[in-house]
Amino acid sequence: MLSVYLDDSGSHDESTVCVLAGAVSPPDRWERLTRLWVSVLAAFGVTDFHASDCANGGGSFRGWAADRRYDLYGRLARITRRHVAFRTWVAVFMDDYRANFLREKRESLPISICAMGCASRLRPLALGRDIYIPYVFDHAPKAGRIYRVFEDLIRQGKRDFYRMGMLSKGVRVASPPLQAADLIAYETHRYFSDQLAGHRHRRSAFEEILHIKDIGGDFMGAEKLGMLVRGIRERPSERELIAIPADYLTPENCLRVERISSPPSRTPATPGE
Repeated sequence: MLSVYLDDSGSHDESTVCVLAGAVSPPDRWERLTRLWVSVLAAFGVTDFHASDCANGGGSFRGWAADRRYDLYGRLARITRRHVAFRTWVAVFMDDYRANFLREKRESLPISICAMGCASRLRPLALGRDIYIPYVFDHAPKAGRIYRVFEDLIRQGKRDFYRMGMLSKGVRVASPPLQAADLIAYETHRYFSDQLAGHRHRRSAFEEILHIKDIGGDFMGAEKLGMLVRGIRERPSERELIAIPADYLTPENCLRVERISSPPSRTPATPGE
């Protein structure tokens, strides 16, 4: 049995990249992660972890010395590496999305693209093991958008196609697996944001995440967004996956992206039209 915990990063306004990432493991590995995670947080005198706050000194980590924040973050990244079996991710480059694929402001669509992409990448994992994978989401209102995408898939009769098990909402502050998914999402978002800003370094925590087996993801820039639009128009059945080749983030072959030019003037087209 496997279960996937999903979280997003960069879905706020003005973000360069919108990311959804999934962390997948069997129950025994989630139990070990939880036990170690809680122990580390207790040693630092905190009960909750939010990756962006810890990395940037916000929220519960306001006033902490940078070395102390980095120490905690690094320890949790190493626990994530050891106890998450698989990961998947989808990142939408918002300049390309806004410039080419929008008739009206619908900022909820990128997270829907991310959600559908993650479901598509998780499907082969479930089929290969002949299982249905339960999905767990944060209960926070912002995360409700993601949950609704998967609810819609089930209402459309696609549970069997995507091999989706039970959908449930967890409380992030009480769920180390959700906090680990948050760390993976944040590090993936930071990697692509840094790349697009011209910074080629890789954060040490991201290097840890790269050692988790990547079952495939998607960087949805202009090329892949174009594939998505053409696929929606041309596929004979909604039950057929759109043929978009997977991207991978691995230590040996880490996808690099760059901002080719300044964003073009908007000549938008809505997917499906």
